[in-house]
Amino acid sequence: MSERNDDQDWLNLLAGQSVPDAHPKTVLEAQALQGALLLSSYKQEKGSEMPFPHIWENISAHLEEEQGEIELTDFEIFDISANRKTNMLILTLVWRFDPRCHVRLEISRKDASARLVQRFFKGELKPELILQSLRFRDHSFEFYDSHSVDWSSERKCELSPEWMSEIAKAFNLPESYYPNRDLQPVQDQVIQQVVNLFKWLKNDFDDAKRAGWQAFETFLRKEELAYAFMSPYKRAKPINLGDHTVLLALEIKEPDEQEEIEASLWVRPYGEQAYLPKGIKFKVIPKKEEPEEVIALEQDSFLKQVWVFSLEEEFDVTLELEGITYTEPFIIATEEDNSDVISASHQTNV
Repeated sequence: MSERNDDQDWLNLLAGQSVPDAHPKTVLEAQALQGALLLSSYKQEKGSEMPFPHIWENISAHLEEEQGEIELTDFEIFDISANRKTNMLILTLVWRFDPRCHVRLEISRKDASARLVQRFFKGELKPELILQSLRFRDHSFEFYDSHSVDWSSERKCELSPEWMSEIAKAFNLPESYYPNRDLQPVQDQVIQQVVNLFKWLKNDFDDAKRAGWQAFETFLRKEELAYAFMSPYKRAKPINLGDHTVLLALEIKEPDEQEEIEASLWVRPYGEQAYLPKGIKFKVIPKKEEPEEVIALEQDSFLKQVWVFSLEEEFDVTLELEGITYTEPFIIATEEDNSDVISASHQTNV
């Protein structure tokens, strides 16, 4: 019987994969770390201590200094994943005022070293402004070796029930979803409400915003804005797939006489990328029909599918690339009660 690799289990948990046989301490550490990072996006209090000062010092050292400043800089953590080949935790940070501006960092579990692997922004940003926006609240991380981040040393690393409740509330989950001390796999932390597309037709985008959907024109370049057709029911969302980020877009039309709704869904490059990553799979999975999948070839600039759905119908959209699958659920519910269905919107390694 081969010896378990706790480091690999830790990475798998952070990447959203269920690891049933993982050591309880490893599960605890992974959930505590991801929980603290995710919570920082919602609970930022100026002046509070950051849990990993040496990590942020290393990040700062790898971000290039640029001239000038942008006031009110505010980055949030958009995605947490893992590079299993390099044994690195990957953080994607997005600037709140322009989602096209983001940085991606790799942090080593072994020695807390960090390196910048991607940066997409044209503005002038200073690293200290980025780090200032990543303040954490008081936390329950207590390292016995306070002078360094030594991942191999004994340490206490857990979340209190109060923190679990706050995280559940931030993601619109019932508080009972986080049982005290009986920690669930990290994959379950990112379960959220299904997006009800019928609400879009009533100009109610609250659920969509909580799920990361924004106005489509937010992601367009200046040269694209001149000829882009602006629809009030057109939204887009950046999706991180390991080393690549793409833009998932969706537009719906008013119901026709048969009370059917046409939905156009497509995937396009994100940021400054001109083409989609080769081999990305884009699948629409309706509950009542056969799913349909399209795959990007070399130098494809977009993938598109058009579907007609009935009222009260549900469907999922999945993106898959290099073993990573992302699933986003939708419903077209006219009754308010149907919009409260809980379903998975998560990233997993397959």
